[in-house]
Amino acid sequence: MDDLNTQMPSGIRPPQRPGVNPYAALLRQAEVYAQSYLASIQDRHVGVTESALEGMSALGGEMPDDGVAPETVLRLLHEAGSPATMAVMGGRFFGGVIGGSIPVTVAAHWLADAWDQNACLYEISPVSAYLEEVVLGWLISLFRLPANSGGALVTGTQMPEELRTLTKTPTKLFVSFLGSLH
Repeated sequence: MDDLNTQMPSGIRPPQRPGVNPYAALLRQAEVYAQSYLASIQDRHVGVTESALEGMSALGGEMPDDGVAPETVLRLLHEAGSPATMAVMGGRFFGGVIGGSIPVTVAAHWLADAWDQNACLYEISPVSAYLEEVVLGWLISLFRLPANSGGALVTGTQMPEELRTLTKTPTKLFVSFLGSLH
């Protein structure tokens, strides 16, 4: 193990002893930072201040030769990154259809991050594939689409076009449906 330590960059830790959770301390610190951020969301400026934009420079610079300690990365993200976020979840942001996180969605996201799954195939992540099918069924029901409709959960700005294609909904019907949402 000593040999391994001398070969690894300083910011990368060797494998932990069995039974020791290498994530525990970092996740506790992330929780402290997240709680601090959420506690201040109602009191802070909704937009990003000039000083916060300037503070982001702490996140840049030359790529370190030896890595950076995980605790330092997390601290920098909180100190320089948190102030440079738009306060979309505070109930005072009306700039678009973004934000709106609620406690269960934040907590579920943390859990999903811990799972670290690639949801591309049932064989790789059965729970992800199953939940996708459940949600698609709910959406088909909610939007009163034909029962034989299908789809996929995707991300990105092209999603409406992909959804139209994947559900095989004729363009005229899809445009009419989108218009009815306003």
